[in-house]
Amino acid sequence: MAASIPDKPLRILLIEDNPHDVQAFRRAFESNGRPVEIEHHERGETAQAVLKKATAAFDIAVVDQGLPGDPGLDFCKWVLAEGLLLPTVLLTVTGSETLAVEALKSGVFDYLIKNPGGGHLKLLPTVLAHIVRRYKEQLDHERADEALRKERDLFQAAINSMPGIFYFFDRKGKYLLWNKNFEAAGDLLLKEVAGRLASCVRETDTVFRFGGDEFTIVLTDLNNREAAAKVAENVNEILSKPFELRKRKASIGASIGISLYPTDGTDPESLMKRADEAMYSVKERGKNHYRFISDEEKIA
Repeated sequence: MAASIPDKPLRILLIEDNPHDVQAFRRAFESNGRPVEIEHHERGETAQAVLKKATAAFDIAVVDQGLPGDPGLDFCKWVLAEGLLLPTVLLTVTGSETLAVEALKSGVFDYLIKNPGGGHLKLLPTVLAHIVRRYKEQLDHERADEALRKERDLFQAAINSMPGIFYFFDRKGKYLLWNKNFEAAGDLLLKEVAGRLASCVRETDTVFRFGGDEFTIVLTDLNNREAAAKVAENVNEILSKPFELRKRKASIGASIGISLYPTDGTDPESLMKRADEAMYSVKERGKNHYRFISDEEKIA
């Protein structure tokens, strides 16, 4: 039987002026058996000095609202103003809606009401561990959003730098960049092809001629591969119909390669390259079809 990996100690910065409450706080963790490292300070200003040197040394700060001449909320406001990545929990004897609102405005992540009989201490280790976990999950979510925002900005800047391209961004962060190759010649035919392609997409999407007989389409706000495949099928169907060119009929075939942002790339160049690779794979199989570059990688 494999040995279980012990929990990392919960590193707590405790700001409490009442020695009896400090002892009770420590005993709560001793009784619970949860690993803990507690650094205690009686005043907020001394705790501030410690945090200025080593914020990362703690997982959470627990502060008593009733500190003499130094309310716990003032410490929480200071943590917020300094931009420290540290969740703060306010301990208070009485709870009220006014205090709750003020606490939230002061950057308090949560607040706990002291039970005169010490009942709150039984659940304290579990509650604090849960708060730390929630805070870390929230940070991870915010960091992921920020990373996505930066990717979107870079992608949009790159698209905007290309002449003749008008780009629309999807707030959900999903892009589909498709490359189409049409074996046809003549400006008139190319104009007709462009018109039919435009009829297959929405106003928020973009169709442009990339060069020669290649067209590129940027689609936004598609949430799954099935929706992308449906549009590709519509493109193939509408292009399979004969073209009337100066009283002559012309037929063409379409090879469609599909790449997805950000799965297959995070910049226009890489996405176009990947779509191009998928497109040539379709051509080798006989045209008039579509393929995701991710499917090619699974085969390889």
